[in-house]
Amino acid sequence: IFPAACPDSLIVEDLKTTLQSASPLMGSWQKRVLPCYELVTGSSRPEISQFAHPVFKPDGQSGNLLLQGYTLPALTTLFNDAAKPSPGKPITLNETGIDYPVDLVIPARALNDPDLLQQSLIKYHLKLIPTIRPLSVFVLTENPSYNNH
Repeated sequence: IFPAACPDSLIVEDLKTTLQSASPLMGSWQKRVLPCYELVTGSSRPEISQFAHPVFKPDGQSGNLLLQGYTLPALTTLFNDAAKPSPGKPITLNETGIDYPVDLVIPARALNDPDLLQQSLIKYHLKLIPTIRPLSVFVLTENPSYNNH
């Protein structure tokens, strides 16, 4: 438990220290060259949402997700969190530069299918570009100093 005003950097450092002292694992932030998707926009941009608060509504009949008032960073977080666990799934990065909320309707299964997601984003003037680039990732390794007595 941390105070609400505690900076994320202190929370992450405390979690890392706890992990390394209480388990046979060590964690560290490392740069790794990994496949990823960049979410970009062309000369046209998606329209600004008219909704004051984000709404996420699955539609069971159509199989679509209705996302209203979502920022693109929140959207890429949703793409990255889909279908846990997903080892090896490329990370999606928001490279649009868009800082306003948008409205999207996409098939729910597009969260796990980059080709379908790509097709679904075209009408919003958004595109996924596969690329390989260095990313900061948290890497777990064996802790040689761990003593489980």
